[in-house]
Amino acid sequence: MSVYNQIEKLINIAGAELGLKTIIKKVRDQGPANSDIERMKKRFGKYGACSFTYLEHPGIMPDNNSAEREICPCVIQC
Repeated sequence: MSVYNQIEKLINIAGAELGLKTIIKKVRDQGPANSDIERMKKRFGKYGACSFTYLEHPGIMPDNNSAEREICPCVIQC
């Protein structure tokens, strides 16, 4: 799914949240994994609903690339 797809092809918020919950449940049902997977499961459980803010507000991008590009010159000069 891309933020640049036609609006008719985009998943709705409820569908996106349901898909995420389904994936997390499948991973949890498989039992403990390595520490990275466990950390991601916990993070998605805590912040999963916030992951789709960009679907509710069309002006918000789904990534933070623009913020990273903005601070890049400051980081390079320091």
